[in-house]
Amino acid sequence: MMSSALPQPKDAAGQQSLKKTVWEAYDPPGSFVQQLCQHTGITPFLSGLVSRHAHTLEGGKTFLNPSLQHNLPSPYDLPAIEKATHRICEAILKKEKIALWGDYDVDGATSVSLWMRFLKTCDVPVRVYIPDRFREGYGPNAQGIHTLAQENVTLIITLDCGTTAFEALETAQKKNVDVVIVDHHAPDVCLPPACAIVNPKRKDTSEKGQNMAILAAVGVSFFCLIALRNALKEKGFYTHRTMPDLRLMLDLVALGTVCDVVPLQGVNRLLVHKGLHVMNQCASQGLSTLIKQANLTHITSHHLGFVLGPRLNAGSRMAQSDLASRLLSTENPEEAQTLAEQLTTLNMTRKAVEKAVTQEAFEQAKPQRHHPIIVVHSHTWHEGVIGIVASRLKDAYQRPVFVITFNTQGGGKGSGRSLPHCDLGHLIQQAASQNLIEQGGGHKMAGGISLTTDQLASFQAFCLERAQQTPPPPHTTKTFHSVLTFNSLTLDLWEDLKRLEPFGADNPKPVFLFEHVRLIYQKTFGQYHQQYEFAQQDNARATSLIFNAQKSSFWPFFKEKPTTPFHILASPTLDTWRQKIILELEDIVKLS
Repeated sequence: MMSSALPQPKDAAGQQSLKKTVWEAYDPPGSFVQQLCQHTGITPFLSGLVSRHAHTLEGGKTFLNPSLQHNLPSPYDLPAIEKATHRICEAILKKEKIALWGDYDVDGATSVSLWMRFLKTCDVPVRVYIPDRFREGYGPNAQGIHTLAQENVTLIITLDCGTTAFEALETAQKKNVDVVIVDHHAPDVCLPPACAIVNPKRKDTSEKGQNMAILAAVGVSFFCLIALRNALKEKGFYTHRTMPDLRLMLDLVALGTVCDVVPLQGVNRLLVHKGLHVMNQCASQGLSTLIKQANLTHITSHHLGFVLGPRLNAGSRMAQSDLASRLLSTENPEEAQTLAEQLTTLNMTRKAVEKAVTQEAFEQAKPQRHHPIIVVHSHTWHEGVIGIVASRLKDAYQRPVFVITFNTQGGGKGSGRSLPHCDLGHLIQQAASQNLIEQGGGHKMAGGISLTTDQLASFQAFCLERAQQTPPPPHTTKTFHSVLTFNSLTLDLWEDLKRLEPFGADNPKPVFLFEHVRLIYQKTFGQYHQQYEFAQQDNARATSLIFNAQKSSFWPFFKEKPTTPFHILASPTLDTWRQKIILELEDIVKLS
């Protein structure tokens, strides 16, 4: 999988793209492309695209036709899976009261709902505990454990959390409450006291199990349920009752996987591919109600991440942390309708709050736009949207960003987003070790902190100092697959591109180069959105739609109504309303 720099046309020499990237052309391995064509019957165009994701004939076939029967890993490759299933199986057979402690994001909500759907078929008492985002924060806490113990819970299953919850799990141990952790977050050097910790990121994970380290928590949950169902079957549990079909629960797995932005490769791509099929055929009551509420018909991974996910997250961001899991778990149509409407309304509120905070944050960030890191703060910003705002600032300025909001007592919460050159998790860890913040954590690209107003200046200075030690590369590269013309944008081409779905993290839509493009006209629709019509030298035309156009990096360029030609990078996509291929713009190079 080699890539080579595109020789720039003479009239583009020395020009920089609007997003300050260097464009490179992908150079597909010719022999493999030909071999894949011969053995699968696909077009050379599609074969070249597949060669970016697969290096062997078998890998190419699997990519094109992923199969649960042939490509699903064994659940027994996960660490502590036997211990976990043994304890949960025992609780089910004895009808112990089980608590599901989930995170409040979509991965946590889908994990809780997946377990709820399974445990309902087992006829055992189940209690769901989703901590309040603002009062309790992330993960198990001692007070919550105490509450569950008082309610006679004897087994807690933590979902998308728990791997680093030492204090809370020590409390559970003292109260004789067993804990099984089902998680995917990186552990510390030591593991907390638990009955079993099923986490593919454990250092003692087998070589085969390490291939499952990309799973979201809902994916880990799915494999746990495969093993649990097998254990119950061996105990004769299904002799007089129907064994649940786990394949019908893959709609939840797909939703949580995409929304947690884990790589859509290998096992994740398989789960999402099959889960989308389930979702479009027979989605669960709560999910199908939310889909109708969003006026969606055929669901793709895009809708999971950008339409359904924000609605589900709005519950914990703006109101109650358990709204999403309640919707996804219910089988009552009336309750589903009420919850879906509530989440849709909350998402509209979230958008309005986010818009106001974003505007203020951008004004504060503008003087820092040349700094190696941006830190903005306020005493009025809503804590539920600071992560989204941090992402927007990071994308706009291509800098690591912290967005911090303080309460009236001077306590602050901050959310950080970063770029590959700056390890934000390490920076936060160093800041905590020097008492520059109260606490914090995260990974390379994102993190969260707690601090006081008294610590702000020192923390900001520390961030600037550390960020200067790891400057960004002089430029970033953007790889395009090949050169296309507007005449090639046919429905047949779209049929080839669809074979690459589901698109998402580490499996982005392929990008193509379109040369010598002219802007024919532009018009506004829906108040904030723009439609652009382009033509090439042979007068073939193509359309591009940009939503919230004034926030895009293309707005200043098109606002000037350019009269000279330019090159564009773009991804073809289907406009379902008009059944026409349109372009999603990725970047532009101006020609002198």
